[in-house]
Parts: sequence; structure tokens; C-alpha cells
Amino acid sequence: MVEDKALFKVDLYAQHLNDYKHSVSCIDGVPFYPPGNSKEGKDETTFNQYIENTLIEKLKRVGQYDPQSDLTLFIAVKSLDFSLIHSRWYISLYVGVPELGIKDLVVTKEMPFDRDVFNLIKSCENAQNVLPEGMQKTINQVITDVNNHKSEDKFFNKSL
Repeated sequence: MVEDKALFKVDLYAQHLNDYKHSVSCIDGVPFYPPGNSKEGKDETTFNQYIENTLIEKLKRVGQYDPQSDLTLFIAVKSLDFSLIHSRWYISLYVGVPELGIKDLVVTKEMPFDRDVFNLIKSCENAQNVLPEGMQKTINQVITDVNNHKSEDKFFNKSL
């Protein structure tokens, strides 16, 4: 028997879009950019667009993406913070699937990075280098949480 998986289309969570446009600053104004952007970050992908594109690619890989679906998975960055002292990113996303009754679900992940106590600029570079992996892990958690919520919903009680 083939197990049914929900198919989702993806959109930015308009009510939660914030000021994460192109960069977040490290020390002395050293900026972080969405993975794949140039250091200038001009007219390129925002953090919200990066998250949206990453989610679409992941849903395609697991066979759960359909741009014509009746289920819309909304996503937006809630917070994107890091701590040089604790050497980790704190990534939080708003998630919603109104058709499943999921509103304002917050998915949060921490991602450690190597800190160089003698070279804070190097620590900022290390933080930038692990950001794609941290974003990917957060997206994986979004899909897991949505699928777990869906499997608990009596309307969508088929196996995932």
C-alpha cells in the first residue's frame, strides 16, 4: 500500500514578514548575508526568500511539493540571532498551514559554530559558514512538525 503524503505549496507568511532583508550584523558592523549572496547583498535574496526557496527545494526532494495544492505552508523568519559568547545561531521561523489549523507555529533550532577567542572576525566568518546547515536543519524541523501535526489531525489521519 502506498502511503499518502500531503502536498503543499509555499508562500511567505505576510503577517510575519519583518526587517530581515539582506543582512544581520556581527561585530563592528560585519554583516551576515543569506547563503549564496555576495558580500554586498544588494538586490539579492532576503533571508525570508532564502527560507522560502529552501523549503520548496526540500519539499520537492521528499515528494511533498505541488504549486497547485490546496494546502499552503506559510513561512517567515521570526528571529535570526547569534551569540559569539555561546558560539551558536538561534534560528526561529513562523510556520502556518491554515487549512490544517496550524497558525503561528514557531520552529526554533540552535546551530553551534567555532569561536576564535583571539580573532572575532574569524568567529563571524565561522558563523556565516555554518548558517546554511543551520537553516537546512530548521527547515527539516518545519517539515517534521507540520507532518506530525497533520498526522494527529483527524481529517488527515493517513500514514505519512
